[in-house]
Amino acid sequence: MKTTNVLLKAVALGALFGAGWPVLEAAGPAGRAMAQEAAPEIVDADAVATRFPATGLAVLDCAPVAPAPADSCVLRVPPNRTMGGITKKETGEVTGDFGFESDLSTVTPGLALSKTMVLIDLTPGLGGERKPSWTRERALILELVRSLPAGHPVALYGFNESLERLTDFTTDRALLERTVEGLELRGSNTRIATNARDAITLMGAQEDTVLRNLIILSDGEEEGVRAVEEVASAAVEHGVTVSTLGLFWRAAGSPQNGAGLDYLATLSEGALGAAGGITVSRTEEARAGLAEFVAGVNGAIGESGIIVPRGTPVEADITVTLRKPRVGEAGVFDDETVSARFTPVAMRGGAEEAAPEPEPEPLQWYEEEWMGYPLLWWLIGAGVLAAAVVGLVVALVQRGKGASSEEDMLPLMDGPDLEPAAPSPAPVVAPPSPAIAFFVREDTGERLAVRKPRVTIGRSETCDVVVADPSVSRLHAELERRGPDSFAVTDSGSLNKTRVNGKVISDARALKAGDVVSFGEIKLRFTLA
Repeated sequence: MKTTNVLLKAVALGALFGAGWPVLEAAGPAGRAMAQEAAPEIVDADAVATRFPATGLAVLDCAPVAPAPADSCVLRVPPNRTMGGITKKETGEVTGDFGFESDLSTVTPGLALSKTMVLIDLTPGLGGERKPSWTRERALILELVRSLPAGHPVALYGFNESLERLTDFTTDRALLERTVEGLELRGSNTRIATNARDAITLMGAQEDTVLRNLIILSDGEEEGVRAVEEVASAAVEHGVTVSTLGLFWRAAGSPQNGAGLDYLATLSEGALGAAGGITVSRTEEARAGLAEFVAGVNGAIGESGIIVPRGTPVEADITVTLRKPRVGEAGVFDDETVSARFTPVAMRGGAEEAAPEPEPEPLQWYEEEWMGYPLLWWLIGAGVLAAAVVGLVVALVQRGKGASSEEDMLPLMDGPDLEPAAPSPAPVVAPPSPAIAFFVREDTGERLAVRKPRVTIGRSETCDVVVADPSVSRLHAELERRGPDSFAVTDSGSLNKTRVNGKVISDARALKAGDVVSFGEIKLRFTLA
């Protein structure tokens, strides 16, 4: 596959500069029809994969999973790349048209192209060392939030030893700005990888979003034990791009800054994200570094989209040219090409012509049927019946002899007496923990037990409390016990929201016995055990 990709890139570049392919300028209005290649045949065309690259997050995926439309190619442009163009080449005789879309409401109503979660490190450092620089850090975070694309949904989460939702996904920039302006440092330990993994899981629950972005803001000082590989694996599993920006409050040149920068960079490796670092005390340099980082993130958001057929879908090889700035040479770019094969859903599953079935061989006499069964079965059955009759006659004759001695009553087969096998002990099953509270569904009366001080609630079978309904997200909410009879419920970024007594909640909300909690369209009454 590696050799094939090299050949594909060589042919694509040769055609681009030598034969002069007409190219669609992707920077123009979305939805412009793509140019038809006037290029030589692609080498080993049958080896073109449906996605590029073959592993990890795909830059170009022409067999995407839901919620992306099945008949589409999802283009996830990496940071610091711009679109050079998109071309297509049909694999058969039938031609077709394709278009590039960034507004998915025109393709599937209610479907969003991308959302971004900003994850902010809130730990004060050992002995509160970070607090003197916090005002400057907070100003930079506010500038980053203000710089994200207008109208783009953003959620704010904070973390220390645990994850804390600050705002749900919203396009209300005033709300986001007020939230950042009110942030204060708190907590003690910094568990970056653990909280990043949990944030990625929450992003994966955004079932109305094709491209999910996570931006981690931290000094990179990790005090947890979760491996970085688990974060990368989760990012690939849930389709989340991870970008990291180091906010270093220590003096420039501190070895902790370098270690933190390296650690944060590993979190974004393989997740098609941007990575950078700034020293907070150097105000002008910090703002310039922040602007460069945001430009990379925003460019990736703005350049990404989906490629969809117009009219009847046809199989075609899709090639995207990306332009990468050459380091140290302003205004100079290197072209990179990626290719993937688009196959319409109606053509998937292998429509190859079936080989002709061989002529059946003539039946043998014993294979012929009588009354619906082969003759051989009738012969075997007759033999078994005859043997049984003979055995019964022999047994009756032996009993009629009336033998009076033990020797005359010897068993037909000698052997040791067999003791009955002792029954296997039944497996020991630990009884479930006693319930400390219940959710009672108003539509069915089903009682859903709460057996732990902290439980997850959602449609997924992996949740502690499973609410089976399409309106409920896979991970919808969490319930936490805060005292003997004190509980609080928190929405986990669900699509259809969580309500307490009919009111949508945006943060942790205390529950008391009798309160009605709605997860999506399902209403449940909360009771104590």
